Formats: sequence, C-alpha cells, structure tokens
Amino acid sequence: MSWAEAYDLALQLQEVQSSSGDVRLSDRNCVELVSYLIKKEMVHLIFTHDGREYLTHKQLYIEVEQELEFAKGRIGLIDLCDTLNVSVEHVEPVVKELIRDSSTVYMVNSEIIQLSYIESMAIEVNLKLQESGVLAFGEICSKYDLPVAFVHEHLSKYLGSLIHGFYTQDKLSLMTETHKASQVGKVRGALVATTKPISLKTLSSIIKIPDPMMVTIVCDLIKDGIVDGCLDRGSDINSVFIPKIFQQHQIDSVTKNLETTGILTFNQLAKLAIADPKGFIEKSYQRKLIFLPDCCVTEQMISEPIAALEQCICDSSWLDLGSVMPSLLTNENIMKIYDKCVERNSDISKELFVLCDTVVVSKKFVLGLEKLFHGKVKEKAVKDVRENFLMVEKILSSAAETANTAANSKKEERKQKAMGKKGPTGKAMSVGGRGGREAKTKKAVKNKFRDRHDDNDQSDSDQEVHESKSLSDKFLGEVLKLADIENLLGDKFADEIPCDSFCPSLAEMIFVPLRKLYEEKLKVEFERNQVKTVSVTDMQNSLKEFALGLPILEKALNEFKETANYSQIEQHVLKNECSAAISTLINIILDEYNCSLSNPTDLTPEKRLKLISNIRNEAHKNSLTGLCRKFESFESFSESFLKSCEDCDVYIGKADKKKEKANLSECLKKFENDIANATTLSDLLLSCCLYLFLKTFKAPITLPGKFVANCLEVLKPKVDEKLFELLSDAQKYVQADLKSKDDDTNEKDSAEWKNELFDKLKTQVFATPTAPQTNN
Repeated sequence: MSWAEAYDLALQLQEVQSSSGDVRLSDRNCVELVSYLIKKEMVHLIFTHDGREYLTHKQLYIEVEQELEFAKGRIGLIDLCDTLNVSVEHVEPVVKELIRDSSTVYMVNSEIIQLSYIESMAIEVNLKLQESGVLAFGEICSKYDLPVAFVHEHLSKYLGSLIHGFYTQDKLSLMTETHKASQVGKVRGALVATTKPISLKTLSSIIKIPDPMMVTIVCDLIKDGIVDGCLDRGSDINSVFIPKIFQQHQIDSVTKNLETTGILTFNQLAKLAIADPKGFIEKSYQRKLIFLPDCCVTEQMISEPIAALEQCICDSSWLDLGSVMPSLLTNENIMKIYDKCVERNSDISKELFVLCDTVVVSKKFVLGLEKLFHGKVKEKAVKDVRENFLMVEKILSSAAETANTAANSKKEERKQKAMGKKGPTGKAMSVGGRGGREAKTKKAVKNKFRDRHDDNDQSDSDQEVHESKSLSDKFLGEVLKLADIENLLGDKFADEIPCDSFCPSLAEMIFVPLRKLYEEKLKVEFERNQVKTVSVTDMQNSLKEFALGLPILEKALNEFKETANYSQIEQHVLKNECSAAISTLINIILDEYNCSLSNPTDLTPEKRLKLISNIRNEAHKNSLTGLCRKFESFESFSESFLKSCEDCDVYIGKADKKKEKANLSECLKKFENDIANATTLSDLLLSCCLYLFLKTFKAPITLPGKFVANCLEVLKPKVDEKLFELLSDAQKYVQADLKSKDDDTNEKDSAEWKNELFDKLKTQVFATPTAPQTNN
C-alpha cells in the first residue's frame, strides 16, 4: 500500500467518523452484539483485562513482537501480560507460537529472551573478562539472573569471536590467556623457590589461585620438566609437592640412620614428611631389613640378642632383652625381635620361655627354684591324706572326672567336626558337698556362698572342678602361699629385679608345678591308704546314676506291658536293682553317724529297718522307713525314691544327655563282650536278646533267662526276619534241651546242629541291622 492510498483511507475514516448516523447503539448493545458474534464463531477475538477492548490473535502476536523489541530482547511473561492488558492464558500460547516460529527467541524461567539480548550480554561479559582476567559463571548467572546451563550453552558460541577467552578445566569460569600466563608464572616461581614439601592447598591460598587451576598448572609443570619434584597423592588439591632436593635429603637421612644406629623408627620418617614409611624405605634402601610394627632394624641387630640368649641358657639364668637392645624399641618390638631369634635358633624356644614384659628365663633356672619348696609340699600332702582323707578323695575324684570329660569332649568335637556339625561341649556331673555328699538348701533359695556363677549358667561339673581346685589350693596354702614365694624371690633378687612384675610372675610360674606335685603326691598317698577306708563317693555316684536312669528303666519296662509276664518282670526289677539302690541311700545317710557298712547291697528289709533306727533325724527316718515297704508298681517306687532323696538332702542333679549316651554305649559294649565270650547257647541267646533290646529301644535292662520268651515277643516286629528265625530256633533248642537232658538219641547230629546255630547267631546278631523304630 502506498502513502497516497493510506492517506485516502484516513480521509475516508475521518469523514465517516464525523458523520452522524441515523441509529446509534449503546455500549451494552455493542457488547451483546460482539458476544453473539463470538458465540456463533463468526469472529475470533480476545478480551482485554477491563473488557473494553478486543484484539485479534494476529494483532496480539504483532504486539508481543513489538514489546519484546521495545524491552531490548528480554521481558518477563507477567510483565508482558500487564503491558498488553491481556490475561496470561492468551499471551502464553502466542509466546510459544513465536518461539516455535523463530529460532532466535527462547523461554527461560518465565522470561522471553531474544538473541540480540544474548549478544549484548556476551559483549558485556567480554568487557568484564578483559578487565579482571577471570570471570566465574556463578557471577555471570547472578548478575543476569539466568541458569548456568543456559549461560554456558549460549556463551560457548561466542568464544573466540565476541568473547576473547577460554573455559577453565572445571568449566566453571572464563579466563584470558594473559591471566593464565601470569598465574603459571606465579606457581612456577613458588615451586622453584621452595626447598621443602608444601601442600598445594597452602600454596593456593598464598598466591590466590583457584584449587582446580593450581592442580592443573602444577601437574603440567612437573610433566613438562619445568619443575623438579613430585606430588605424593597424584592430581589432588590435598597433595603435597616434594622438591627433588628434599627427596634426596630424605634418602640420605634414612641411609645415615640405618648405617650408624641400625634402627629407624617410623616417627623419624614422619618428621621428614614421608607418608608411607615402609614403601619409602624399601624403595630407597637396597639392603635387607627387618620390619616391625613401628620401626625397622638391620640384620646386624639380631646377632647380639641371639648371643645373649645363648649365654643365658648356658648360665641357667634369666635375661632382660631390653638391656641388650636399643632404647628406641618398645616392648612389642623387642618381643618381635625375640621371635626372629627363635626362628633362627630353635634351641632358644626349647630352653627359654617368656616370663613377663621383655624378661625370659631358662627352664633350669625355674626348676632350681621349684626344688626349694619340694620338701614342704610333699610333707603337706602326706599330712592331708592322713588327716583329711574324705576331702582328698573328693579332690582326686573331681580331677579324674575332669580329665575324662575333657577327653570325651575332644572326641565328640572331632566326631562333630568330621560330620560338619558344631555342638555344645557337654560336661560331666558329680556329687559333692558335706562329707563327700552334696546337701541342698531350701528350695528356690540361692546359696550366695556356694554358687556365685549361676548367672553364667555354670554346670554342676564346672562348680565341682572349681571347688576341688580351691580345696587343693587351700590345703597347699596352709604351708606355702603365693605371697610367701614372692617375698622369698624378692629377697633373693633384691638388687637385680628388672621390673615390678618379675617376682609375682615367677612365683605364679613356680606355684603351678608345685600344685601338680602336691596333687601327684596326694594321689600316691591316697592309693596307699585307700584300702583302709570305705569310699562314700562311689556309693553317691552309683546312686545318682541309678536315680537319673529311672526314666530310661521305666521306658524299658513299658515295652513289656503287653506281655503275659509283665508283673513278674516288674517285680524282678524292684527286687534286684531298686532294692540295691535303697540300701545304698540308707548307707549314705548312715555315714553321717559313722555307722555305714562296707557292703550295703546284701541288706535284707529287716536289717534295713534296724539300721534306720540309728538315724536321729526324724524326717530322714520316716522317709527311709516308707521307702522300705513293698511296692506294687515301678512308678510308685520311682516317685517314693526321688521323694526320699529330696527329703534326705541328697542332691541328684540333672540328666546329662551326653553322659546317658556314653552309658548306653558302655552297656552295648558290655553286651557285645558277653556275646563274644558266651560258651553256651542259652547264655548267648539271653545276651543277644538284651543286646537287641538295648539297640532297638535305647533303654538297657537286665533280666534272667526265664524272660527270653517275653524279650522275643517284644523284639519280633523290630528285628530282621532272618535274625528272628535264628533267635526262635535257639529258644526252641534251649527249651528242648532242658526237657530231654537224659535222651541220648541223635546226640551227635544235635551237637553239630547246635554248633552251627551257635556260630550263625554270633555272626548274624552284629551283621543284621534292626528294623527302624516307629514313633508312637
């Protein structure tokens, strides 16, 4: 359109505006008319905020472009809406359309930015960069209120053109070449001038250079050979620069110390700024060294201690290793050197042992000191056996039981290790207490003087071992105390004691073999006098074993309940095994009144009642009298027996599964020996039945031959059919042999068949496994 045409249109508009119409519309009518047209989609208009004006989409687009140019290429979306007097919901789509149509317009954080603004920003950044030499992106972003990524992306396009500089290595700053050259010169001058290690962080703070740039410059200077030295930790701001002249000083110091004194501590190297002492020494010193926890020594440092130790062995004396080694060495290092001496001369470990700290003593020296006390110890042992026989018996029995428990425990551990299992260590139980018999206090009351280790779940056997050892030390202490040995040694070596723990440690070392000598002498004297005295401990042990085995015996009897002769079998057990236990219990109580019998198993019921009348404790007397009556069942006897033990203060203890297993194993071996040594078919048959019964039901029982038929009746569903046929044939033969002893017909054939059956049964009873027992 030309200016002439535009001028004509303006005149026409002015003429129309000045003329008056015949019909005038009110503002309300105009609004309704426009709304109707918009509703019918005949026109597309945009309302302003006040509703007094309308805009087309194209006009809004044009005005957005004009406002962006007017704002010099950057304007906020909210500010644009306020300026145009149009809501953001209409302006935002137009802005997006503008960004989509133009590659030079960007939306950043609700702001519209044009390329012209970015170029002007690049020019300003370049001016600031040339002025300061270095400019951080954080400062740029803070000044222009733009994100780092946006600034980094767009300013990168102008490097070398509008911006005369480059990125630093960390990409966080801009820098000029001139500034970089000046910083390199500062760092090079500082590194060339230093003669001792200096931290890069310290150097960075002194010459005011950023940490990443400092690391880069130093690494480049070392790599190019401009500076002589190295970094101890590589490319890290916490690294220390070590000049070459200082490295040579370190090597010279290490060599001089080792060649003059033969020892070099790591603390000395720390003062020389050596971070890895061991690695540095191995690298800089070529001769062989011995490294200890905090120092190293030369090979020559071993020869002198070896000579001193060999002299100690020859003199049968003692030696303080600290006196023949440098004072810089700690006790730990001295003992390490001693171990090296032992490796080179094995005779040292055979003849010497460490006493305390750095003191070693020869075996001959210790044996000589022990002999000074042998006479007193032996005399005391003889006296104790003569005056305290029962207590000595308790000490020796506990020691023997401890040895057996340890042996069984090791055997079980080896077995479990072979099976790939790990089980708890079982400990044997023993009876102890007043007069060789342990007495209980009131129920639910802890004896604070007897049982100090209940909180640690200490077993009865542990307590017994502790008590027996305490008794042994108590008896020995009456004539020889540890303090007496210390005092004697203190007087003997008053001017030569190397340390405070010398005499106490030596006294403890001597006391242990003296205790062993005392116990050995006790055992010899006890065995010599044992025939003269009746042992109560054996009766207590057998009583305890019987009481703890009552459930197993009851289990064995229950297997015969369905047999015809169950009552006879039950009465047989009551008459024999139970009767012997009652006699043993009575004899233990009688021992308190010094009227016990040497062989209580032969007591008749009448003799028992007569002996019970000597007991002065009415509770004990009444309980034992009730136990002497005739019992109708095994269950009633078991309850009455355990009640009597409790009433008479006889401690039974708890069942030990491991000991029960050992007892079952011993019973099996006994029956195996009986089978192997059987000479008659009847004896062999009985032993086989009892052996199979124990192996099948894990419950031992002793029965005479008349109950073999009942045993076979119980074993029939449990054993192999072929084996049971052999047992049945043997039973038939034994029964037939008893009925026809006078009949000599076919005696030769019968004897051959009997021998064949005898051999087969002996072989098959061990070879044939029993049938698995079902759980009811």
